[in-house]
Amino acid sequence: PNPPASILIYMPAILSGRVFGIEPELAVTLLIFAGVLLNLWLCGRILSGGELFQPHDRPSLLALGYLLLLILPGDAFAQREHIALIALLPMLCVYAMRTNGALVGTAVAALAGVGGGIAVAIKPYFVSALVVPLAYVVWRSHKRGRRTMPLILAPEHISVAVVLAIYAGVIVTL
Repeated sequence: PNPPASILIYMPAILSGRVFGIEPELAVTLLIFAGVLLNLWLCGRILSGGELFQPHDRPSLLALGYLLLLILPGDAFAQREHIALIALLPMLCVYAMRTNGALVGTAVAALAGVGGGIAVAIKPYFVSALVVPLAYVVWRSHKRGRRTMPLILAPEHISVAVVLAIYAGVIVTL
């Protein structure tokens, strides 16, 4: 069985389609494009604080992001897994920064965590896409002599927990 989030993720498109008088399928497509733009912008914000790439690589990486998220999905476009990937991407960028010991702003890390929580709500086993990279971040941090608890209680993880708690409350209430 699919969790209710698998259905709920399409509700904004259905409601906006009704409000603007457009077909729900078109509304889904428009919202996916908006989600990709928002998440690639957020990834750019997260990664700009580190040394993972050079500033002159930014246009190429943006084009690659558009290709991977908007063109290559093909028949899987706007499916649950596609939406989860889009939502997870900023959190993976936070992990990439933390792996290198770079600082990540609290607000962008928390926003990235919202996407992680949405992905896990869509399909709970997507938590493995977060746990495996987190284990690597913790391992790298431990090798540098840093404490583990601040990583576990980082803003992105608190956001994931809050999103999942709200989701659980909605399920129980409705």
